[in-house]
Amino acid sequence: MMLLEHGVMQGFLFTSSRLIDFYLVLFPGVLLGLSLMLNGKDIGSALSDTANNHKWGIILTVCGVVLMDFSADSADNPSHAYMMDVCSPADQDRGLNIHALLAGMLSWCSLSYVNPK
Repeated sequence: MMLLEHGVMQGFLFTSSRLIDFYLVLFPGVLLGLSLMLNGKDIGSALSDTANNHKWGIILTVCGVVLMDFSADSADNPSHAYMMDVCSPADQDRGLNIHALLAGMLSWCSLSYVNPK
């Protein structure tokens, strides 16, 4: 999403830019990490895990979480820097507030999904 957002904001798509190159490197990391995180158990059982031994499933799931978290966090800072360079102070304030609101809402939704009451 960020790749398309910045491409449209700058008036071009898929031309050489440091920011877009940065996102092109991190985007596969997010996808691979998410895939490993969601399918670590299945991949581990396909490799060599048994009913009592889930060693590879746990290792792949943890690696997926770390890879996805690193890639997503690394992509967040350049988007903030880009917004600070391009937007007016009023738009910066609104953008940061929307970002904080959405992050809080998504955290609440994920916690209530994991720990339903």
